[in-house]
Amino acid sequence: MTDELDPSRLESALRMYVAELDYDTHKYIESPENGGPDRYPEEVDFFLRCWETAGEG
Repeated sequence: MTDELDPSRLESALRMYVAELDYDTHKYIESPENGGPDRYPEEVDFFLRCWETAGEG
């Protein structure tokens, strides 16, 4: 097993997880009220930074 995460697969998993956890949050991330772009790619980047930091301890 590897500590490497596939960002594309992670994005798909994160979308499914958040939609199940809280659909309103999922829709806000996917389609912000201000008409901005889908923010899931940013959330994946943040999660990967968290993953790396967690592995340092």
